[in-house]
Amino acid sequence: RLFINATVSSLNVNKEGKFIESISVFKNNLNKDKVKVKSKIYILSCGAIENARILLLSDSIIKNGLCNTNDLVGRFYQGHGITYDLKTFIHMLIDNKKMFDLYGMHKYKNTNLFGFLTLSPKLQEKNKLLNSFFSINEWSSVIKDDKVTTSMKKQYVDFLNNLGIDTSDMWYSVNSVMAHEQEPQFDNRVSLLNDRDWLNQRKVRVSSKLSELQIRTITETFRVFGNLLGEKFLGKIRIASEIKELFSHSQQWGHHMGTTRMGKSCSDGVVNENCKSHSIDNLYINGSSVFPTGSATNPTYTILAMSIRLADYLKKEVLKNA
Repeated sequence: RLFINATVSSLNVNKEGKFIESISVFKNNLNKDKVKVKSKIYILSCGAIENARILLLSDSIIKNGLCNTNDLVGRFYQGHGITYDLKTFIHMLIDNKKMFDLYGMHKYKNTNLFGFLTLSPKLQEKNKLLNSFFSINEWSSVIKDDKVTTSMKKQYVDFLNNLGIDTSDMWYSVNSVMAHEQEPQFDNRVSLLNDRDWLNQRKVRVSSKLSELQIRTITETFRVFGNLLGEKFLGKIRIASEIKELFSHSQQWGHHMGTTRMGKSCSDGVVNENCKSHSIDNLYINGSSVFPTGSATNPTYTILAMSIRLADYLKKEVLKNA
């Protein structure tokens, strides 16, 4: 059965804290009446912020929340960072369509595709960098549609040359963008505030900072692509002289991950390789919260694959014996 408008407030365990006996649910979210729902197994699949929040809120038997003996619930929070508005200069005589057709959103049959550049695994490993990808932002329709043709630009350059103006170093500006992986760090976390929401549940705080490795990944990757553009005489990238200026244009753009990470034991993770809690016998946790690392690309297909894998495991190993 499917229950809608029914917010889970807590997971209720037995007095030993090893088995979920029921979950408490707000009846319809319009009032604060609760009911208890019972099952043989429970799968927590609410995203990386809410998965951690529900475990931490479930503290009636175990003070620090469920699955949290080693203070790992909510820890190692990751999102996908993006650094934008970095000026990229393209040489005036470059063929726009050849240069830019890769980038931006493309439609292929019923699928959206997005073109970008990334470092080779060999170069990434050599420089010990995190995952990232680089793209040139969508620009004005004049450039994107190549309405200013290469021949027209050449005529303009010839005109300037005839006036005695040096055009060997003429560029026009577009914005580039880079999405990058966030290094898992213990102190990046989801935790509970004392402030409460309209259902009288404690709100969450998300604490997240860039690591030195992430900063080096961003700057070094931009330098690699800038050098590549320069070597091919295609363009150049202006990297801020002050690193702080560069990171004033960095932000997280979503994809919460990592707060109930997968590990071999309860000392390094919240769930095992089958997404089963290390400490509660009938609890499984699903979604991006179990990711130990987050890469730099969208996690949707990985979440779907993990969900199908968990469903197959439950059908084969658990439900047949239920």
